[in-house]
Amino acid sequence: MDKEKLKSSTEKNTEYANTFRIGYTETEFFVDFGLVKPENERKVELISSISFPTEIMVEFILHLFNSALKYEKEFNKDLGFKKATEKSNENKQ
Repeated sequence: MDKEKLKSSTEKNTEYANTFRIGYTETEFFVDFGLVKPENERKVELISSISFPTEIMVEFILHLFNSALKYEKEFNKDLGFKKATEKSNENKQ
């Protein structure tokens, strides 16, 4: 994918979400992003919904995971991914 196209596209259409849900069918996964406002925590406003074929799920997860690891390193913040990686490596031994 052309990163410059993606960058210019996301800069124009970025919206804030603070909750999500994930689902699937036999042929695709979907992620709905929503906004819960403090004054009404029972109501969720749907911000965006994406779907993608099941064949790219592993790639999607690996990109998310690697991005989180880079974030932890760059901003020196512990999101828990380093511990999860270490625990996974211990279980393999």
